[in-house]
Amino acid sequence: MSFSKALTKMAILAFFLASFTAAAAHLKANQLQARQAAQIDPKTLNACSNPQIEFGGGFGNRAATELTFRPADAANFAHGEAKIMCDTLVNKCGFKNADKTFTDCKSIEASVGAGNNGALADKWNAGFGISTNFAATGAKK
Repeated sequence: MSFSKALTKMAILAFFLASFTAAAAHLKANQLQARQAAQIDPKTLNACSNPQIEFGGGFGNRAATELTFRPADAANFAHGEAKIMCDTLVNKCGFKNADKTFTDCKSIEASVGAGNNGALADKWNAGFGISTNFAATGAKK
């Protein structure tokens, strides 16, 4: 095989590889954008209209230095954990697992992730159009 043919084949292979990589990156970016774009208007949540999660110290007779989450609406949401908040929409607030509100809630939950810091509460709350700054509270040591 001549040098020019080998070079041409390498260039074609590089082009296809770059195209495939770009397509995969574009798909991943679209999936991430779709997850982040999920937003729920709290006014559509029936009696459960305050899904805000608070983050701070001293909740539930804990020490002021022990930082944790709690729901702002303890009457409708028993726990401040995102998974339980979403499940409450089905178990208490009249939604079904197939409802867009519930699936959007699960998308918000997935985009928030796990951990123990105020930024996660802020990200959860933003999914419901609620602006908070619990990130300033810091992370649990």
